[in-house]
This record gives sequence, structure tokens and C-alpha cells, in this order.
Amino acid sequence: MADNYLERRYEQYQAEKADWERSMKYAALLRKKRLLDAQAKKEDNQGKDTNDKK
Repeated sequence: MADNYLERRYEQYQAEKADWERSMKYAALLRKKRLLDAQAKKEDNQGKDTNDKK
């Protein structure tokens, strides 16, 4: 009985860990996308500022 409990508990742990890792990977991708979007927007704004000054 104890072995079955430990096995089930370990399987639950692995499932929760996999979900957490998947969410962290997705969150990292979102952070990277937001950073790239912000950099692109900043570059666009800088390009417009230099054109206006000419």
C-alpha cells in the first residue's frame, strides 16, 4: 500500500513539475517577444525623430 501511494505521489509531482516547466518556457517566450517588440518600437521612434529634424 505504501509503495502504491509513493508511486502515485511521485507521478503527481512529475505532472505538476512538467506543467510548471511548460508555463515557465511559455512565459520566457512571451518576455522575449515583448522585449523584441519594445526594441523595434523604440528603433522606429528614433528613426522618425531623426527624419523630423532634417
